[in-house]
Formats: sequence, structure tokens, C-alpha cells
Amino acid sequence: MQGRDFFGLQFLTGPLLRRGATEIRRPEVSKKQSPRSRGKGFKPNGPLADAARARGAGPGNIWYLFGNKAQSDLVVNSDAALLHVLSMEGSPEVKSYRIGIKSEKGPISATNLVERFDADVTRRGGQRELCLLERSVSAASDDSMVGQLKHEDHERLCAAIGAKYVRVTNEQLTKCAVLTENWKFGLAAISAARLHSLVNSDLSLSLLLRQRSSWTVGELLPCVEKDKVALFLAALFRAISNGTVASDLDSKLWGKATRIWKPGAVLETDSGADTSVAPSIGATVDDASALPEQVTARHLAAAQSRSDSLALMISRIANGAGGEPVWFTRKNLPPEYRDLSKWPTVDSSSLDGGDGPRPNEDRFNRCRAAILAYLEGGGVIAISAEHGVSRSEVLRLLNRAVQRHEDGRIFGWRALISHKHLAPYTRTAPVAPCAKNGRIGYSGVVGAFFDRFPDLQDLVDRLALRRPAKDEVAESQMNVSDIHAALLRACAKHPEITMFDWPLRPDNKGLGGLRSYVEALRADNPEQTAALMGGTGAANRLRLDSGVSSILNNLEPYKAVQQDGHRLDFIGSIRVPHPSGYVVIPIQRFILQPIVDVGSHAALGYELSMGREASANDALAAAKHALDTWSPLVMEKPPVPYPEGAGFPSGLIPELAGVGWSLHYIDNASINTSYAMVERMRKRVGCAVNFGRVKDWPRRKFVEAIFAVLEKRGFQRLPNTTGKDHKDVRRRSPEKQAVALQCDSSELVYLVDVALATWNATPLPSLGGRAPLQVLRELVQDPRSNFVPRPLPPLPPGMSDLDIVVETRSVRGKLDEGRSCYVEIDEVHYTNDVLARCFNLIGSGLSLHIDEADFRSVEAFLPDGSNLGVLKATEGWDRTPHSREIRKAINKLIRLKRIARHLGEDWVQAYLRYLATKAVESRDKQPKHKVSKEATAAAKVAHTTGLPIPEVPAAGTKPSRATRTPVPPRSVIPPPVRPPSPTTAPTTAPTTRPPWMRIRSTRRAVY
Repeated sequence: MQGRDFFGLQFLTGPLLRRGATEIRRPEVSKKQSPRSRGKGFKPNGPLADAARARGAGPGNIWYLFGNKAQSDLVVNSDAALLHVLSMEGSPEVKSYRIGIKSEKGPISATNLVERFDADVTRRGGQRELCLLERSVSAASDDSMVGQLKHEDHERLCAAIGAKYVRVTNEQLTKCAVLTENWKFGLAAISAARLHSLVNSDLSLSLLLRQRSSWTVGELLPCVEKDKVALFLAALFRAISNGTVASDLDSKLWGKATRIWKPGAVLETDSGADTSVAPSIGATVDDASALPEQVTARHLAAAQSRSDSLALMISRIANGAGGEPVWFTRKNLPPEYRDLSKWPTVDSSSLDGGDGPRPNEDRFNRCRAAILAYLEGGGVIAISAEHGVSRSEVLRLLNRAVQRHEDGRIFGWRALISHKHLAPYTRTAPVAPCAKNGRIGYSGVVGAFFDRFPDLQDLVDRLALRRPAKDEVAESQMNVSDIHAALLRACAKHPEITMFDWPLRPDNKGLGGLRSYVEALRADNPEQTAALMGGTGAANRLRLDSGVSSILNNLEPYKAVQQDGHRLDFIGSIRVPHPSGYVVIPIQRFILQPIVDVGSHAALGYELSMGREASANDALAAAKHALDTWSPLVMEKPPVPYPEGAGFPSGLIPELAGVGWSLHYIDNASINTSYAMVERMRKRVGCAVNFGRVKDWPRRKFVEAIFAVLEKRGFQRLPNTTGKDHKDVRRRSPEKQAVALQCDSSELVYLVDVALATWNATPLPSLGGRAPLQVLRELVQDPRSNFVPRPLPPLPPGMSDLDIVVETRSVRGKLDEGRSCYVEIDEVHYTNDVLARCFNLIGSGLSLHIDEADFRSVEAFLPDGSNLGVLKATEGWDRTPHSREIRKAINKLIRLKRIARHLGEDWVQAYLRYLATKAVESRDKQPKHKVSKEATAAAKVAHTTGLPIPEVPAAGTKPSRATRTPVPPRSVIPPPVRPPSPTTAPTTAPTTRPPWMRIRSTRRAVY
């Protein structure tokens, strides 16, 4: 496989649910709370997880989204439940629905029956439905008498309250995959525009349908102004959901070819396909489980009698009375078993080895032909004479074939294989007192022994799978010999076990049989065994190639994105100017937070954090960067240029700037469950947010693949790498290497941007040898493409953007003392020429829109919503852009009287000077190659504000040497030179690599 030059290294591309739903109300969050307290609203132990546990689920795999027809925020605890919600949103027949908020515990009655169902649906005609989402893979797994009795009870009680009982299985969800796939896009479009008025878009849509009875989306979009496309798409999907507009979203994937028309209009299509809206999941049920439309006393009596008879049969089986099994013939064979094309097949040519006689194959073919002839209605006598299979044998084989296999399917043709066991062997004969030798006469003795003593079987299972009982400490891992010794000790204490019972027999202690049992037990529990033998990483890796595809299909670009944080495996440094040269000090590792598109594998945006941990604002900044228009970073002397065609989609493909996505996968980290991510990002983008389980990295495998490629093919090959762990042989004093090679943080920030841009332009095997940018460019610019991007709607006047925090502050001032009016934010006064003279506002609260990345000014609004203008910070805080984190750190130093401003400085410049000085002082007191917290904070301030690292003068001297300016933040980067076309990467003059890339340094530094 060909590679790409990756900042001097070879850059190669590597190989790349089932609970309920709960409706919650978002807790009231005080606008006066600090960002730290606001972030506690949706922690894993907060209302989000409490609502999930109320339906029997843990805090993992939680979907949080807005329900348009429910008119509330919803918590959904599985992928199947999410599809259930999408199907109700997309069904024109559903008027509204409500999600149950209590668990399924408690008595069943006509008053609380709704709490046992996932959705209480009201249809357009006024009919009420109670929809229960089945957890089974298919409806067939709930064909037992217990399950049938449960559904009979539900039907009877639903009829008592005048509702219809509807079963929704995963099999039905799969049949509606096209509808639910389209409504991922549709619900996100409606959610992003829910704060806007869609009246004008509704009128435009009605006007277009008056002109023509039928349109395609590709014909509609050119008729809409560019800045109103998002609102028009939201109005279109809302009209389809309400039934005022008909569409083919249930049969075709959403795109330019999607057709809409007036309800009831007769369409002439080339294919002749039916364009009527198919019933949704709520309307499509199995005939066997559906209640008749007109419920009468006779129906209820029949249901009651069936339930009573089922209950009697279940009781007899539970009490050991048993009953005659059902014997199938061609008269009473269920319809789902009559389709022989769905029976599991057998390769009959492999039944006999070698080239000699083939008796097993001949018998299999004769039996199969006999069953086929019998089910087709042939005479039994003629079948026996023709195929040599007796009538009793045909019926026996037929009943064997319809039994359930352990893989969930029926045995099918596999039941005809000679000596094929349908059930495990069960020993019935006792063990002889004296066996001839220790290896004969013990078949099935282990199973028979555990059937007699289930408590000992439970002991062996707990030890083999490391499942400690309550108040029991489990060993890290036990081999078979240890388990055998524990079993012998338990058997010796058991009063009913004699020395002639297995495993205490003197001729055989049962070690071989126990080993076979433990191996089979661990093979039947692969996830637990992998976690026991190889840790959680092996257990998670086992799920990657499980052969089971997800019920969510996210193959289209911008349908789903994944976000995660990763600490990069290298150490950087900063250069602090000094009269004798400069001091090189190592800093802490960077934390990368990219957002990766699942459909195209493209990196849409990222954020780079400096420090020990990332914050919620860093996670939000990654989403902001993905939505903004990207431009390349600019350096005076860049270490390497951007490769040709490299970049981010929002910068190289204008149609994708500001485009939102439908699903957002993140983990359960506290920064992701903050108010910023759960509320501000979700509402602005309109997406549904998924919180994965703890350590469930395979659910975000695409972003993890980028981490693996960047590290293995890039950063772990640097001399200053930390390796994958402390035992990695590539780890050779990374702090010392960072100082010796002078790996400046500004150059590393630049290289991270180049690395992700290079990834987007690298051909991937999973994309058919195409690059992510090439895939997106073909979808957007090819006139034959069906792809429709979803731009975010413009913000309504006065609404805060994604990176804006809204807080309320009281106006202060005192006229008799000559104090002008102001508001205070984090110990700093803000005012303008209008507010300074508004003494009538003293004591009233102003709504302030604060950009936490730039605290120099805020936008103020009066209590009635009127705009008061922009308020600027007082002198010393109004020059250099700074974040809230920097503001609080400076205030703490001011209170401790550890910092002071020099002439011509503002507080941010003084803080950067203080950090540089402390970094040099701590380096002189500590080991010279130790990572410095002060140096890391100085690098972060320089990266955020765009200020250079100031010179630290020696005692009795003045600064005399200029410093190199670090890479400015993205918000203040000078506009780059536009390339001739969007497909061409920005041109950069060829430069030489810095010394740390050439492994040999010629710069002079103070060590």
C-alpha cells in the first residue's frame, strides 16, 4: 500500500441494545451558576441516568434527543428504542405520543397499564395505541407459552381501557429501516429549527404544491433562498410528519430524488411503484397478536379462556406434571416453517470424506426428498416406496427439523445429518462402584453430578468466570487445577457426597472431566472469558468482528459523527527568551478531541487542549471548529507545508461549511455530560446525542482508528514520543529528547493540524481506495448524486450561538458617590456609554451573552429583551482576548498579591510574564528535564491569546532579545491566500525542517 509523506515520516493508512425509553424534563439551571456547577446537571449519576435506570438500564448507551410529536426531550436507552421513536415521528398516522416514566414493576391494572409500555400513541383518527418494544431479536423468540400469556393479558387489559395493544419487534424495525434512516435527518432538521417560526416556509411549500401537484427535492431546493434552506427542510419534514404532504420516504432513501405530492393525488411514475404512504410500525402488527377492531365480550371471554388454559399448562410444566409435546404434521405445521427456502442448508458433499462410498450423503438426499414430497402433498405410501423412508421416519425428521438450534434458528436440513444430536447428552445410569480403569464408564458423569448438586455447579461457574458471590473476594484468575482443588474441598464438606461419587472416587479425581467442562463453559461465554484472560481491551476488541451488524445504518456522510479525547504520545516544550539565549522547558502532553464523520471517515474538526485534563469548553470548541469554515494555520517558518489537496471539508468544499449532523456519539466523560454539550450543542445542531458505555471504545471505532493511525504512523515515531505505555521500547526519556531537540509547542500544534488534514486526503481501503475528501466532493458536486446537506438555520435575533453562555447579572452603581452603572463578571466591571448613565436600572438584572473564549466584551439585554449594546471590560482587561479560565487564574493571583502589572502591560500580558518567570525558576530548582506545570500554562495562554512568550531578564539586566511568535489561535489567524480552486491545497513556500525533525540540533540553548 502506498503511503504519504507525513512531516518527514511515512504516513500509512491502517486497517481501519435493547431497553426502553423515558421522557424527562430538563432541570431548571440557574443562569447565575458558575460553569462548573452548570456542568453537573447531566453527570452519569444525574437526572439523565436516573431516568434511564427507571426503565431498567444503566448509564451506558443513552440517547438524548428532542421529540417533535412528544414536544419534550427524550431519553432512549437502546438503538432499537431510538428507531421506535423515529418511526413514530415519521408516521403521518401518529398525532402524538407519550413515553412512560415509571418502571415495569408493580401490579397490572387498567389505570397503570400505560406505565408498562414504551409509548402511549394517539393516532389521527383519535384511536389510542399502547406500543411495547420487544427486546428479542425476532418475534419468534417470544413464542413460548409464558410470552403468549403475557401478551394475552396485555391485550385484555388494553381492551378494557379502550386502547389497542401493539407489539413492536426488532424484526419490524428492520423492515422499516428506510423510514427510520430518513427520519434521522428529518428529526434533526426539525430539532435545529424548533426556535424559529416556520410559517413562511409552510406558505412557500403550499404555494409550490399549488403550482404543481408533485415535486422532487432536487427541483424544490433551487426555488429556495440559500439562507432559508434549513428552515424549508424543517417545514417540509414537519408537513410530512403531520400528513399534510405525502412522500416516498418509507420506500426510498432521502435525497434529491425524494418525491413529495399532495395527499390523495394520483401520480404517474415510470416504475409504476405505489407512492402511497405505507403503515408505520405503530400500525403494522402480527395478526396473531393484534386485537380485533371491534372488541366484544365474546372476544374478551375467548382471550380469557386462552389465557387460563395457557396458565394451567404453564403451571403443570412448572410443577413437573409435564404434558404431551406438540407433534407437527403438514396439516398443523406453522406457516413460518413451511417456507423451506429459509431452512438452514447443508453441504451434502462434505458428509462423507474421501472418494469411496457415500452412505451418509445418500441417506441425507433420500430424507430431504421425502420431506419435500410430503410437504407438497404426496401420498405417504408412495413416498416410502420411492425414497425408502418410512412414514414414521418422515414425521420424526420433520419434527426434528423445526426444533430450535442454539444459534436462534431452527435446525432445518441440519436435523437430517446422521448422528446429529439435537440436545446435549444426559446420563441416566449410575456410576459403577468399581470401574475397570479410570477412563471407562464416566460419560456424562460431570453433568449428572452437577444436576444433583447445583450449588457446586454454581461454585465452579463463579470461579471459572470470576463471578464472586456477595461478600466474597474473587481471585484475579484461577486455572483449572485451582478450581479442581476448590471443588474437592467443597465436596469433602458436603454430607451427601461419598468417596465413590465423582470427583472423590479414588481411581479418578475428575480433573479431566472438569477441565472439559470449564473449557466448554468459557467457550459459551466468550466476552467474559476474553475480559478474564486479556482484559477489557480484548473483550471490546471481540465485538469488532462479531459478525452482527448494528441496527443503526450510518453509511451516509454527515448522518453520524463520533467524538472522543486522546492524549497524544509525545512531549513538547516551550522556549523562554533569556539574555543568554533561551531556556527550553518541557510541557505536558496535548489532548486531541477530533470529530469524525462515520460515512466518509473524514475529520470534520478538532480541538487541542493543553494541560492535565480537557474541559467541557474544549469539547464544545471541537464542534464549533467542525461547523466553522476551516483555513490553514499560518507560521512564519512552517516546518512542513500542507500536502496537495489536504484540508478539512468545511474549508475545501464550500457546500459543507456550516452543515450539521444527525447523530453524535460521545463517551460518558464528565466533560461530555456537561450542560454545554448536552444542551447547547444538541439544540444548535439538532442532533441526538449518544452516551456510550464505560470503556466501550468499539462503538466509536472510526475516531479510534484515526488515533491509531496518527500514533503508529506518526507521533510514536518521533524521538520525543512517550510510546503506548511506560514499557514501550520507543520511550527513551521523552522529556530529555523534547529539550534537546527543542520541539516547540507552536510547531507541534501546526503539525497536528497538518496531520488531520493529511488524513482527509489519504486514500483508504475501506472507501475503495478513495480519500475522505474525494468521497465528499463526489457526493456534493456530482449532479447525479442524491446527497442533500443540511445547513444549520441562522440564529434568531438575540439568540446565543454555540459558544455563547447566557448569564444574568445585577446592575450596580451609586449616583450620590458618582459611581457610574456597571455589571460585574468574575471580579471585573463591564459598562458602556449607555449603561453608565442608566441609574434607573440599578438593582435590575441584565441578560449577558458571554463568549467564554474572549472575555473582553459581552452583549447585554434588558429584562424586557431589548438590546443594550456591547459592554467592555475595564482598563487592563480590554486589550488581549482571554478565556474565563485565564481570568479566574489571574484573579486568584491578584488576591494572593503574587502578580502586578508593569507599565504598558495588561493583566494577561502580566500573567504570561509571571508564568514564564515561574517556569524558569522551577526549572532551576527541579531536575532540568522535568515537565513543568507553569510552562504548560504559559504555552496554553500563548496559544489561546496569540501573545509571544516574554523574555525573562537575568538579575540586573533588561530584556534585549526578540522572541518568536507562536501559532495564533484559529480565531485570529490572518486570512490565508486563497487557492485557485477548492480542490487545491494552499501553496506554501518550500522550507527546511526544524532541527528537531532532523534529529540533530545546531541551536544554542540554556540547559
